[in-house]
Amino acid sequence: MEIDFNDYKTSSGNQQARPRLSQQAADDFDLEAYASNYQGRTLLSRLLFIPSLSPPSLAAHAYRLALPLLTSSTLDTQTYLSAIAAHNALVPPSEAIAADSAWVDDAGRKARQETDKLEVELKGYLNNLIKESIRMGYHALADHNRQCGELQNALKAYMKTRDHCSTSAHVLEMCMAVIEVSLELRNYSHIRNFLVKAEAALDVKPSTTSAPPTAKQLKDRADAQLKLALSSGVAHLGQGQYAKAARALTDLPAPASDVSGWAVTPADVALYATLCALATFGRNEIKGRLLDNAQFRASLEGEPHARELLEAFYGSKYRRALEMLEKNQARHALDPHLAPHVERLVGAIRKRAIVQYFSTFDAVQLPRMALAFGVPVPELEREVVALIREGDLQARVDSQNRVLRSHKPDPRQELFARALAVAEANESSNRKILLRLKLVQNDLLVKAPKTGGQGGGGGLIEVE
Repeated sequence: MEIDFNDYKTSSGNQQARPRLSQQAADDFDLEAYASNYQGRTLLSRLLFIPSLSPPSLAAHAYRLALPLLTSSTLDTQTYLSAIAAHNALVPPSEAIAADSAWVDDAGRKARQETDKLEVELKGYLNNLIKESIRMGYHALADHNRQCGELQNALKAYMKTRDHCSTSAHVLEMCMAVIEVSLELRNYSHIRNFLVKAEAALDVKPSTTSAPPTAKQLKDRADAQLKLALSSGVAHLGQGQYAKAARALTDLPAPASDVSGWAVTPADVALYATLCALATFGRNEIKGRLLDNAQFRASLEGEPHARELLEAFYGSKYRRALEMLEKNQARHALDPHLAPHVERLVGAIRKRAIVQYFSTFDAVQLPRMALAFGVPVPELEREVVALIREGDLQARVDSQNRVLRSHKPDPRQELFARALAVAEANESSNRKILLRLKLVQNDLLVKAPKTGGQGGGGGLIEVE
């Protein structure tokens, strides 16, 4: 498994600077309960991500949970040995774990034998030009590479099946496999590309002569549509498009709980959508898309703190909302898809809370406002000044009296300024038109030189 135990990089290759989790936050984090929400490779990738941001105690615990999964469900000896070495570097010698050399040798032998077998079979299919067999051969090789932790090789093999797909169902299967591996690699731009192809494959209508779809086929189609919608929301989040992520995750075609074993759980949907919505939506959209959305509220039940955060923010209990963000920072920071964006999202939520709080006042005492947010007055004053400078808050700070006063621009002055700007733009445009007319009248135009190709000349060059 191609997991970096120290750094995290986005699909664009730019490293995201993130502070490590404090010891207090790590102590309050229930890793066992968190791990119970996931299974398979999703659980494994999340457990191996946690040590990159955690204090030694939590990191070692995550490694201990990951090691049995590596030996029971993979042939990934490289990640197994790396995880043991990383674990032993974090704990006293008395708590060190010895590598299971018998499993390492056996898994390595099985991996090599299966790789050789699949490559020989694939070579035969390629020589015989059996299209369906080639597709299945690449798919089997990709599955095996994924089990061995070679995610990039698995991705390449899945993508090679594209040239040998003969039906829309084959194209959809290929796209879903590529998207699932890309989610594990956190390659969000790749996900966006294959989402388009998968949606096009879903839109293909069966021929009139084909048999009607079975109940299983209809269920598989519905599951695919839901997985694509979930993947779209996560891809938007990964690329920093928070409003699009919130809308995608609150407009799912079916409840998120309808699919199990996917890379995203209903609890993740609730958390991602809540944070993205609070950072970007207005009150009306929060109410319509989240609070009044029965389908989304079902997902909120799996993440109680997201529900409480949403209700506190909408109820203007900003101190409570900010306290919950601080209390659950471990849950946010240790999520591989959310981690690079936590600081930006929390900062945007704080800004929106300050703006919404002040929107109902013409003037407010800064100490009273600081009490409502649970922060010291100097810290709040710095945040307010920053918002004013950025143009997000129309107000002025009376530092002597510690009062924040609303500053509403004079509409007449704004109208005059806009009128002057339009007049200046019209004057500039008219000057250019008159200049061109004078140039034409005085034959101050020359033809562009011919380039020598077909249809390469005939333009005009202005002499200014």
